[in-house]
Amino acid sequence: MYGADTVERVLNWCDEIGVLQLTLYGFSTENFNRPEKGKKAIFSIMKEKSKQLRESERTHKLKLRIRSLGDMDMLPKDLKDEIAKTDSATANYDKFYLNLAVAYGGRQEIVDSARKMARDVQNGTLSPDDITEDMVGGYLYLDRNPNSDVDLIIRTGGDERTSNFLPWQASGNECAIYISAPYWPEFRKIDFLRAIRSYQIREKEHKVKLAVSIIKIKRQDGDISDVNLRENLSLALKIGSEEAQELLDSPLVKKELAKPVKA
Repeated sequence: MYGADTVERVLNWCDEIGVLQLTLYGFSTENFNRPEKGKKAIFSIMKEKSKQLRESERTHKLKLRIRSLGDMDMLPKDLKDEIAKTDSATANYDKFYLNLAVAYGGRQEIVDSARKMARDVQNGTLSPDDITEDMVGGYLYLDRNPNSDVDLIIRTGGDERTSNFLPWQASGNECAIYISAPYWPEFRKIDFLRAIRSYQIREKEHKVKLAVSIIKIKRQDGDISDVNLRENLSLALKIGSEEAQELLDSPLVKKELAKPVKA
C-alpha cells in the first residue's frame, strides 16, 4: 500500500520536471510463484489504484495515457477487466505516458514478439529478409508509439540488478542505471532528482565522447571550423546549435581541437 502511494508522488515529480514517459515494474511473471494470500492482496491494491487513476481529475487534466504491458491472461479476470477499462478511458491521450508492467517478464516479451513475427512470416504478411531492429520494436508489448526506448532505469532497495526489466528497450538504447538505497515505499524526491542528475551527467559525457569522435573524422577531411563542426554535431547528435556549442566548449573537446591538423 505504501508503494502504491509512492507512485502518486513520482507521477507528480515527473510532471514537475517534464518526464514524458514512466514505466513501473508492478508485478513480474516470477512473482506468480508467491503465496496465494500475498498475490491476492497485491492484485486487490492494483485493482483499486487502476480505478483511482482512471477516475482521477489529474489524469484527464494531464492527458495521461495509462497502458499496461505483460501477459494479461495470467491475471485474475476482475483485475484484467479493470486494467482494460483504464486503458480504454485514456486511449486518446498522448501528453504523458504511464506504463504499468504487470505479469511482465523481459525475456517473455521477446519470445512473444518472436512468435508474432513467426506467425506473420508463416501467413505471408512478413518476409524474413524485412525483419530489422526497428521492426522488432513494433512487435513488442508497447510497439513504438511513442518511442519506448529506455533512457534511465532506477533500481530501489540497493539491488544491483535489472530483474528482467525491458531488456530489449534498455540494452538497445544504452540506458543509464541508478541504484537507490531506499526501498520503493521510502523513495524520496531527492532520490528521484539524484537519479535524473546521474542520467544527465552520463548523457553529457556520452555526447562529449561522440563529439570527439566526430572531430577526429572531420580532421581527416581537413575542415574543423567552428561553424562546420556545430552543424555536424547538431545533425549527428540531433541537438540544437546552442547545445552543440556547449560541447565544443567542453575541456575534452577543446583538447581534441587543439591537436594539429596533419597535412
